[in-house]
Amino acid sequence: MSGQDTLNQLDQTVAAFNELALSPEAKMVTLPSGSQKPTNAKIIADLATQMAGAQIYTTVALGLQATRADGYFSVVSASDADYIDLYRNNNGSAALVDTYPNSKAVKAVKQQVDSATAAIGQIAEVVQDPSSIPIADDEAAIVAVDQEGGEFLSITAKRTRTPALDAVSHAVESGIYDAEGGAVLHAGAEEISIGPLTIGLTSLPGIYVVDAEGSILQDLTYPGEAPVSQATPGFPLADGAYFAPKLVTAAGSPLHINVPSLISNRDLAAGLVASIWSTTTAASTTSNSDLVIQCSDYGAAARLKLRDPMNGTYEHLLDLQMIDLPVASSAGKVPNVLLIGDSISNRQGAQIMKAAIQRNGRDSNWIGTIGGSGVENQAYNESGPLGEAREAYETANFTYASITEITIPVPAGGESEYLALSKIERRNRNPFIRPATSNDDPAIVRNGYVLDFAFYQSRFNLQPPDVIVYGLGMNDFGKLSGTSAIQNYVNDNEGLMFARMRAAWPNAKIIRFLPGLPYQTVRNADWTNKYIPLIRSIMALHKGLANPNTVIVPSWAFSDPEVGYQTAAGTVDPVTGFAVVQLSDYTHPGQANRQRLFNSIAPYISASNLGLI
Repeated sequence: MSGQDTLNQLDQTVAAFNELALSPEAKMVTLPSGSQKPTNAKIIADLATQMAGAQIYTTVALGLQATRADGYFSVVSASDADYIDLYRNNNGSAALVDTYPNSKAVKAVKQQVDSATAAIGQIAEVVQDPSSIPIADDEAAIVAVDQEGGEFLSITAKRTRTPALDAVSHAVESGIYDAEGGAVLHAGAEEISIGPLTIGLTSLPGIYVVDAEGSILQDLTYPGEAPVSQATPGFPLADGAYFAPKLVTAAGSPLHINVPSLISNRDLAAGLVASIWSTTTAASTTSNSDLVIQCSDYGAAARLKLRDPMNGTYEHLLDLQMIDLPVASSAGKVPNVLLIGDSISNRQGAQIMKAAIQRNGRDSNWIGTIGGSGVENQAYNESGPLGEAREAYETANFTYASITEITIPVPAGGESEYLALSKIERRNRNPFIRPATSNDDPAIVRNGYVLDFAFYQSRFNLQPPDVIVYGLGMNDFGKLSGTSAIQNYVNDNEGLMFARMRAAWPNAKIIRFLPGLPYQTVRNADWTNKYIPLIRSIMALHKGLANPNTVIVPSWAFSDPEVGYQTAAGTVDPVTGFAVVQLSDYTHPGQANRQRLFNSIAPYISASNLGLI
């Protein structure tokens, strides 16, 4: 029961007692308990009727002698606080009916009632609203202790604490916490946490599973039917092969090509044979899992062959351009590099690529408004090189075709304020767009704004990029379903991105890369049904654009789908030590796989700067 409830009940009890003792009306009064009692006026009236002229006697014996059976008589009370005792003659025996107070007792009670009424008035002013009790969160209003003085219960205005649990209520947040401060239940303005599970609001149109940094791991908006591979069963090459013809390696850093990642159905890769051989040297390699290439061994040209052993008649061939970067004797021209990407690029991408370029004897200057993470599993660290790799961003966020809480336009003149924000708050702004004007082609306007990289460069006094490393796509394919939808999305959004980059920086080299996906049930189906259509749509777009300054890096086959993805805690065999686990993050490559991905992209930056590609 709350303090307010207790005060209300006390107030009702005092009011009822006043009416019983002081009311001049002869009536019954209903008490808070629900029972009824007569007023003193009614008792006296009843006495007059019942006793029919009976007198007050000095002893019970005299009263019995003077009354008939069932008649009433009164005897002067022996108690100092009472006036008379009322009896009924029960066939010669005295049955006590009630006792009535004298004036001294009534006055004493009245004095207590008056004092209590005054106190209630004072307290009610404070506790009419329990939340207004002037008690600090850590100032105990009620404390219960054991025999040794140990506290086992503490209650304040906004907190109830026991040795096992701590329940706290604030204006914005409330929760129940364990003895070590861990949240058993936490409720904020826009989210509720139950242990490790957090359910929160988002302005994105749908339901998503995200990691601790807010990056989308899975789109649950339209789960549809269970994913089923669309590839032709049994024939690895039935849906073609997917690679790009320009390979670049740095001296001492061979390139790894994952063979299953060259086809649409990776479950069928066990029967696939891949080979690369030089057209001018003796170098060649064959594998059904991992091709290891150092371009200097192959000369300027090579061929990639894929063979399906179930179909011995036809092979898939691709001519390759092989470029090897020797260790530089001097740094030479240092390129300005702009990294545009999502969480995969943000998480140490620029740091790893810059270090790889330096190992090759060269340098690079990275530009942008957000520092990349330089620490494993710390997405909002900014110790890495600058860039525009933005957690949770999809291509339509850059173009402003998709408006969410992470695409707030930065107004003209707001550059200093934007740069002073924390990394996550800068992520929540879009500094690349400006309001559309009547001079703008409607084809480049999205929701009243224009993507304008020249405006972006000017407003932040940036150097123009010589090389743009572009890695968007991971947050795009999950929201799309069907080859046509993916193709339309790529043409509209990536097409606009490249058109606007070319408008601002027509001579910049653009390295277009895509990461791989882990080998996992859901991701295998995504690979076949969504990711391969995404890759094909991107290749088709750029084949149509035919810009020689754009290079597609087949990096989806450079990473290893078997390693470096985060797993949840599992069951450990106490004898062998093996843990049975599942992937908890099947989006972000980590550890060796992250290194392998970005180390393989870095030589393309130097080759672009040197005009080799």
